[in-house]
Amino acid sequence: MSLTCPKCSDQNTQRLSLAFESGISDVTTRTSGAAVGIGRGGIGIGIGSSKNKGTSQTALSQRAAPPKKSSYLKIFKYWFIATLLSQIFLRNTTFREIVAVTILVAAGYAIYRAFMFNRDQWPALHQTWQKSFICLRCSNIFEVD
Repeated sequence: MSLTCPKCSDQNTQRLSLAFESGISDVTTRTSGAAVGIGRGGIGIGIGSSKNKGTSQTALSQRAAPPKKSSYLKIFKYWFIATLLSQIFLRNTTFREIVAVTILVAAGYAIYRAFMFNRDQWPALHQTWQKSFICLRCSNIFEVD
């Protein structure tokens, strides 16, 4: 089956999910070094090494990334920080309680909105992403039924 880009008519296309996965690499680096120095206090010797692990992602992979679900953890983090700051900086107990309740209501509303997005909108966005392709010539993203 040959897929043609609707924008430039090129057949060099790739499914978004494949472009996303093929552009992610695990990276492990190691480095070491040694030095000798002479100064007023005499001779100094230094030795060091480092090991780093991470992930590398191409620009194409970033562009082809799947839609993200709303994060409940991020909402909890902001709620916790806002509550902590209000408890630290507000001295008036009544006002502090009003602010705490307001923050709690706002966090509850944010969790409700995140839940509704994850339940109602994200599945359709993810399904569209699964049916989409990218043209490797002009970078046009298009959906195929």
